[in-house]
Amino acid sequence: LEAKATLAKERLAKFSRVLESSYPVYSKWIEYQNIINKSKICKLDPPIKCPLDRPHPNRWKFR
Repeated sequence: LEAKATLAKERLAKFSRVLESSYPVYSKWIEYQNIINKSKICKLDPPIKCPLDRPHPNRWKFR
């Protein structure tokens, strides 16, 4: 799970660089998100493991 979280952070960082270079309008918003969430696009919660009694919970939460 940690490898997937690291990969997601890397991909979001690449995406933010593409947004900044392609659409300069978003640069201030990306800087603000970086200050607030310590991530350039969105807040990432640490990965959780599925409990055995509920093997398929909905873990996607976008904030």
